[in-house]
Amino acid sequence: MKKQLFYKMFTKKRYAFAGLAIGLGMAVASSCNKPFPNIVQNSRDSSGLSSYIDSSVANGDNKRILYIIVDGATGSAINTITPPNIYKLTRNSIYTFNGITSKVPADSSLEGDWASLLTGVSSLKSKVYDSFDSSQIAQYPTLISRIKAVAPTDRITAFSASQTFNDELATGADIAKTFTSDADVSDAVDQNLAQDSAKLVVAQFHGPYAAGVQFGFDPGIAQYRDAISNTDTYIGNAIAAIKSRPSYSKEDWFVIVASTVSGRNALPPDAGINGSIDFSYYGQPQRNSFILFNELNGRFVQRFVQRPGSTAGTSPYDVTAFRLIGTWKSSSSFPSQRILINDPANKYSCPYGSSMTVEAKVKFNNLSQTNFMSFFGKSTSGNGRGWGFFRTQAGVPNINFNAGNGVVRKEVSLNGIQDTKWHTIAASFRWTTNKTIFVNVYLDGVLSASGESASDPAAVPAAINNSGNPLILGWFNSPSYGTVPTNLDMYITDVRIWNTELSPETIAQYSCFIGMPPAQHPNIQNLVGFYSASEGSGTTVIDGAPNPENGAVETLYGGVTEWNHLSEASNAICGPATDNYYSLTPNSVDVPYQILTYLGNNIQPQWSFDGRFWTTQYNDQVFEP
Repeated sequence: MKKQLFYKMFTKKRYAFAGLAIGLGMAVASSCNKPFPNIVQNSRDSSGLSSYIDSSVANGDNKRILYIIVDGATGSAINTITPPNIYKLTRNSIYTFNGITSKVPADSSLEGDWASLLTGVSSLKSKVYDSFDSSQIAQYPTLISRIKAVAPTDRITAFSASQTFNDELATGADIAKTFTSDADVSDAVDQNLAQDSAKLVVAQFHGPYAAGVQFGFDPGIAQYRDAISNTDTYIGNAIAAIKSRPSYSKEDWFVIVASTVSGRNALPPDAGINGSIDFSYYGQPQRNSFILFNELNGRFVQRFVQRPGSTAGTSPYDVTAFRLIGTWKSSSSFPSQRILINDPANKYSCPYGSSMTVEAKVKFNNLSQTNFMSFFGKSTSGNGRGWGFFRTQAGVPNINFNAGNGVVRKEVSLNGIQDTKWHTIAASFRWTTNKTIFVNVYLDGVLSASGESASDPAAVPAAINNSGNPLILGWFNSPSYGTVPTNLDMYITDVRIWNTELSPETIAQYSCFIGMPPAQHPNIQNLVGFYSASEGSGTTVIDGAPNPENGAVETLYGGVTEWNHLSEASNAICGPATDNYYSLTPNSVDVPYQILTYLGNNIQPQWSFDGRFWTTQYNDQVFEP
C-alpha cells in the first residue's frame, strides 16, 4: 500500500500534499543528536487529512549525496560574482555567504579545514594543522569510515584535485582517484554520477585556491573570478549528470557545496554592525566560507543564514580589575587606592605642534556626588597644564575632558553616563596651525563634542603636559577641589595612548574591542602606551606598548590592594565571542554531522563532534525532478 501511494504521488507532474508545510526551525546544540525527521508519514492525522509519506522508506531508502568541496572560494566572493549554477541551487537550500571554516585558530590552514570537512571535529582534536604528520584521524574517523562502519556495502566514490586529500581523507572509498586538473575531476564526477549506484560522491576542486594564492583572493581579479566561475560550471555539469540518471525520479539527492579556507590576502567579509570592524572569526577573511545544503527535489524552503551583526553586548566582559576608590574633603584623609604610572620621558605629553589620543574602558560603581573628581589623566588642576577626564559636580552625570598648556586650554563635555555599566571613553587633542588646542571627545565610539581653545598669544613651545606629572588612573589627591566631599568608586581598563590624533572612523571601528589593538589597526605604529589593568593580582600594571613604562598600584590612608573579578555584558563592549556565537552560521565541522544525519546515522556522543545539525522548512508541494 505504501509503494502504491508513493508511486501515484510521484507519477504526477505535481502533487499538492494536504496540510501545511512543517516548520522545523533552527536546531539547538542540545537537540542535535537526531536524524532528519520523517517529514511525511503513512497515516492520517486527527483531522482525517492524509499525512506525509516518508519518501526514503517508500523509495527503499534511495538517498544519495553529492558533496562538493571548493578550495579557497570565499563566501563574499561568491556573493559578489553570483555564479549562476550555485545561485540556482540556493532556491531550495539552507545556505550562507558568512560561514566560517571553523571555531578555532588551528583550522585556518587548508589541510586543517579539509580534515574538519570530513571528520566533523576541529584541528584541536584531529591534530591536522598544515600537514597530516601528527594526525589523529584514526581516533576521529572521516564520514566515509563512519558510513562504511554502519553500511559496508554502501558505495562511496571520491574524486580530488589533491593527492594529499585523496591519500589522507578518501581512505575506505570504493573509488578514490586524484587528477591533475579540476576539469578532469569534473569529467570523472559526471561519468560516475551518470551511472554509478554510489550513496556518497565526494568532489574536491582546487582551482580557486590556486588562483587566489597566485593572483589574490579578490573577485575583482580576473583569474580568481574565472576560477570560481569554472567551478560553478563543473557544479552545473554535475547536477545535469544527476538529473540524467535513469533512476533519478526514484532517488532523493542531497547536494552540499562547501568552500575551504582562503589566503590571508583575501578581502574581508562585510563589516560588523554599523560598519565597525569585526574582530571575531567572522571578520577574518581567510575563514570566510560559503556553505550550502540543497535538497535537489525542491522540497527545502530557501533559507539564507546571515552572520550575527556584532559581538557587542552578546557576551560578558570577563575581567579582573583593580578597584579605584578615594574621597577628598578639605584636609581630611580617607582610604584610597589608585594606579600611578610615572612618565619620566613625557611620552604621554602632547608637545607643541603635535597631537594625541587617549582611550579607556570605565565602569562607575555609583553615580553619587563627585564635585569635579578627576579619574584619568595627567592634570593636577582644571586650569593648569595637563589633560584629563573628570566627573562633574553632584546632580550632573556628565564627564568632562580638559587639555591645556598653562596658557590656553579647552574643556568639553561628553554625553552623560547614567548607569553603572562598562563604557568606552576617548579624547583626541592637537595643536592647530592657529596655535590653538582642538579637542574631540567620544563616548562608546560616538563623537560627543568638539571644541577649540583661544590661540596661544605667546606661542610658547610647550607640551600640554611636560611637567613630569605621573599618569593617574583613579583618585587624584588634590586640595584644589575644595571642601565639598568628592567621592570616587570605579574601574578603568584597556587604557590606550597614541601619539597621534585618531580619526573618528577609527575610534568608532575599534571602540568596543578588548585588549591590545590588533596589527591591522591603521595607527598601530603610534601606540605609545597600553595598560589592560587586568593583571588580577599584585601591585604592578604592565605596559604592553613598545618602550614600556609599567605602572604601580598605590594605596593611601589605609586603602588596600583590591582586585575584583567582573563579568558583565555591555552593549559598548565586544565581549569574547563564544561557541554559541560561532554556531549561528554553518561551519566546516557541521557538514559531516549533516550528511550522516541525512543518511539516518544516529550521531553518537563518543564521536565528540564539534558540529551541529541544520534544519529548514519544507515545501507543501513536491515537484517532479
